[in-house]
Amino acid sequence: MPITPLFTLSQTSTHILLTLTLPYIRVGDAETLIEGKRLSFSCKSYLLKLNFDDELKDTPENPVTAIYDPNVSNGTLTISIPKSVPNTNFKDLDLTTKLLQPKIPKVYRPKIEVIDSNDLSGTDSDDEVFESEVSVLDHLENIEEQERSETKYGFNLGFSNEFRKLREELREISSVDLDLVGWSEKRRIRLALEKSDFDKNRYQSDYFLNTPKFLPHNPEGPDMLFTSSMSYVPFYLDITSQLTSLKLSPTDSTTLTKIPNTPQTITSTYPLNLGLTSLLFSYMYDLRLTAGEPNVESAWNVWKLSAVMCYFESYHSERDGVRGVLEDCCRRAVCYGYCRSWELCEKVVEDLIVVVKDRRFVLKCLIEMRGIFERSETLYLMNKFYLEGYLVWVQGEEEWGEFGGEVEEVWRGLGRDFGRFRGGLGLGLREAEEEVDKSIEDVEEEDEDEDEDEDEDEDEDEDEDEDEDEDEDEDEDEDEDEEADEEDEGED
Repeated sequence: MPITPLFTLSQTSTHILLTLTLPYIRVGDAETLIEGKRLSFSCKSYLLKLNFDDELKDTPENPVTAIYDPNVSNGTLTISIPKSVPNTNFKDLDLTTKLLQPKIPKVYRPKIEVIDSNDLSGTDSDDEVFESEVSVLDHLENIEEQERSETKYGFNLGFSNEFRKLREELREISSVDLDLVGWSEKRRIRLALEKSDFDKNRYQSDYFLNTPKFLPHNPEGPDMLFTSSMSYVPFYLDITSQLTSLKLSPTDSTTLTKIPNTPQTITSTYPLNLGLTSLLFSYMYDLRLTAGEPNVESAWNVWKLSAVMCYFESYHSERDGVRGVLEDCCRRAVCYGYCRSWELCEKVVEDLIVVVKDRRFVLKCLIEMRGIFERSETLYLMNKFYLEGYLVWVQGEEEWGEFGGEVEEVWRGLGRDFGRFRGGLGLGLREAEEEVDKSIEDVEEEDEDEDEDEDEDEDEDEDEDEDEDEDEDEDEDEDEDEEADEEDEGED
C-alpha cells in the first residue's frame, strides 16, 4: 500500500510550492500530474493526491518544475506548480488533511416554482404536510434515542466493543465497562460521583485564599499558581494573533498530514460542537494552570476535567444544549481541578468564547491536546477516540463560527440567572461561599470588640494614672506645708 509522504504547502503570486519529505528516492521515478484543481504525485512507495479550491496548470510554456535536495531530511523534493490565474489566493494551504479529502459536491434540493396558488384537488393540505414532517422528526428522534441507548462512544459515536480489544488499557481510564453501560446510565453514575467527590472544605479554602477582600486576614497572600493562571495571556488572546490571521506552523501541518483521514457519516454537527466545547474547556483550563507549558500532570488534568473523555459522555441534541455542557465543565473544574475557583472557571469560559469562533485556534488547541495525550502511557487512546476525528472534521467543516456565537450568547445571556446557573451544578457553591463570608464577618466583629475592650482598658489605665498623679501631687503639697510650718516654729 502506497505511503502518503509528509508535505507542506506555500504560495507565491504565481505558483504553489509543494515541499515533500522523500528520503532515499530515485528522482527519475517521480511523476506529477495536474488536472484542473487536482494534483497527483507518485514515486516508488509514495502516493499523494491533493484537491485545491482553485485551478492549477501545467503547460509547455509554463511547466511544473522540481528541485531535489538530498541534504535536507535525507531528501526533500520541492515542486513548483503554476497557478491557472496569477495572483489568486489559495486558501487553507495549512489545513493539509482538508486538501487530502476528495471534493464532494453539495447536493441541493431543487427549487420549487409556484405557478398557481389555487388549491388543486388531490394535493396534500398544509396540515397533512405538517403531520408528515412531524412523523419524520419523530422517527429521527426515535433513531436518536436508540443510538443513545446503544453502547457507542467516541467521536461521532464511531466506536463500540473496544473494551474487548483494549480491556487492560481502558480499565485504567474508565471504571465503567463502555460496552455494557448505555449513555443514560453513564451520565447517572457520573453526576452521582461528581456530587460525592466535591470537597467543600477544599473549595472554601481556595475561595478564602484567592478572594481579594480576605487578604487582610490572609498574611501569606493568594495561591501563586492561581494568580499566574489568572494573569497568563494564552496565544489566542495575544494581540498579534488578534491583529493577524493565525496560520498553522509547518510542524502543525505535518501533524495533520499524519492523521488518518477516515470517512465519517455525520448527520448533525451540533452534538460534535457540544463535545468539542467540553474538550476545549479542559485543555484551556490546563493551559492557564501550566502557563502554556504542559507538564506530566497535564494529560490527567485535561482528561479528568472533560466529561466527554473521562466518562465518554455524548451530547446528542439541543436538549442537552450549550448551558448543560458549560455546567458539566464548571462542575468538574471545581470538583477535580487543582485551583477550585469559580473565578478561574469564568476566565476559562471567556477563553472558550474566543477560541471556538476561529477554526485555526480550535485546530491549534486540538493539536496541542493530541501531543499531550501522545506522551501518556494510557491516555493516548483519547487521540484515537476523539482528537483525530475532531481534527479531520474541523478542517473540513465549511460553516464555522456560528456555534461560537451561540456559546457567547448563552454565557452572556445568563445575566441575573447566573446564580441559578451555579445552583444548577448541585454542589451548593453559594452556600459554601456564604459560610466563609459569615465566618470572616464574625472574626472581624470579634476583632472590633477586642479593639473596643482594649480602648476601654487604656482609658481606665489613663484615669488610674491621672488619679495616682493627683494623689502624689497632694502628698507633695502636704509635705511642703509641714516643712514650712516646722521652719516657722524654729524661727519662733
